[in-house]
Amino acid sequence: MNANDTRPDTVTVIIATYNRTAYLRECLESVLKQSHAPAQVILVDDGSEEDVQAAVRGFADRITYVRQENAGRPAAFNRALGLATGEWLWFFDDDDVALPDSIARRLDAAAAQPDADIVMSEHYIGHDGPDGRIVRGRLISARGPTDHRLFVSILRNHLYLFQGMLIRRRCFEALGGFDTTFLRSADYEMTVRLLRRYKAMVLREPTFIWRDHQGLRGPKALRHDEAARKRVWMEFDGRLGRRIREQLSLGEYLAPPVLGRPLTPCEQRLAALTRMSVMASKGLVDEALDDLCLAADIQARCGIGGLSREERALCAQAMTHPYWLARIEDDPAAFVAKLRARSAAPLVRLFAGCLARGLLHAARKSEHVGHGRAALWRASLGVAALAGPRPVVRAYLGR
Repeated sequence: MNANDTRPDTVTVIIATYNRTAYLRECLESVLKQSHAPAQVILVDDGSEEDVQAAVRGFADRITYVRQENAGRPAAFNRALGLATGEWLWFFDDDDVALPDSIARRLDAAAAQPDADIVMSEHYIGHDGPDGRIVRGRLISARGPTDHRLFVSILRNHLYLFQGMLIRRRCFEALGGFDTTFLRSADYEMTVRLLRRYKAMVLREPTFIWRDHQGLRGPKALRHDEAARKRVWMEFDGRLGRRIREQLSLGEYLAPPVLGRPLTPCEQRLAALTRMSVMASKGLVDEALDDLCLAADIQARCGIGGLSREERALCAQAMTHPYWLARIEDDPAAFVAKLRARSAAPLVRLFAGCLARGLLHAARKSEHVGHGRAALWRASLGVAALAGPRPVVRAYLGR
């Protein structure tokens, strides 16, 4: 098919693989047995030491196989972008398994909302069965917003995985390829860029099974096991958080975004607290506390009313993100000291009680998410003490 001869329903599947031959056949089988067949399947072998060609020999007449020196998944995706011909692109992982009507259901959803350039979907978690093939587990349903609040929600959490998306090829032609400096989180970084510019819709149905396994992950230069996964993701998500902070205007943290005019004081405060929650979700403690100070300064200068329910929720919920809790768990006293150093009176009065309630909730739940419970209790006590007696009592009564 000529690269310019695209129909609205043609899909190119792009898979990057590195030393995953044990899973690759099942992945390719699921992609090639779609009820709506893909027009093209591109497999980029990112310098595997394993014999990928032998593993996929039975698929040779149905896929485009490309091999490159190991450079990481973003570079492999970029290599495939230059070969893609479909109207829609589907980037899939070499260890996951697609449901049989994955393409068809997303194309049907796109046809019902033709102004959408991105179709997101949900997924199941799976694990290896006795024979090595995937066993489907529970459904992961984000239940996040599907309207203009979707972008802000994605800034906080990668709610919908990249391998569950269909994306119009022209979006990549306009934005350029993947950032190869993001050896991890490259798909998240691309998702933020896409949603900042293009309209997305959410299909409230699963389209694939994400395989949870203990195998090695990442490119050769950043190979890591399951135990190190969180640390590596935190590093690259932190980089993404700093980039978001540099590139987005304050009005883009509002839903819908406010562009082209000055923000009102109330809008400024809400935007600052929203950005605070985004920074907290990336484990960026200093940046998040700076945004709390900005919100307090706006309050002091403009004399606007107390926090709205949405703003209180932003403060409390920011305290419960796993990356944020991990940073606090490392050194709760340092966190409280940083907050105390920024504790102008409006900051303490407005926010400390909300922060304490969030940390207290996290401390109560920590046994279920693996965080140091004692460290979080100490942090919540320290934050509540900054607020004075009444907020302390309210925090510990959960009010």
